[in-house]
Amino acid sequence: MIFVDSSEHTYSAVSLLEDGAKASSSTSPFTGKTAQECYILLKYLCERTNSTLYPDIFAIFDERSLQDDTVLLVEADEESGEVESVRASFEIACCRLMQYFAADAGAGEDREQAEKTYDGVLRV
Repeated sequence: MIFVDSSEHTYSAVSLLEDGAKASSSTSPFTGKTAQECYILLKYLCERTNSTLYPDIFAIFDERSLQDDTVLLVEADEESGEVESVRASFEIACCRLMQYFAADAGAGEDREQAEKTYDGVLRV
């Protein structure tokens, strides 16, 4: 997993999280952006910096993530640019992202499932 909070850096290796790691920059260009806007920014970052990210599947850790241990999972169609997203619990986020990558699942179907819950969050 790579944590991206700058459009200036080249990202080519897995992020290392250490005890006492700093929070993302308050000037991150992703702050306050929609999933669609983040997708466009990630694609631009990859083109501009030659980062080895796969921008079509990613997760957004936002203010809500700090409150309820959820993350927004995003899957974009490379050809159409259409973006689907679903809020999921931390417990299943990585597994679901891997399934999106393998085309065994999709954010659109997961969102339909999540919409049936009391708070719109996909859980185990």
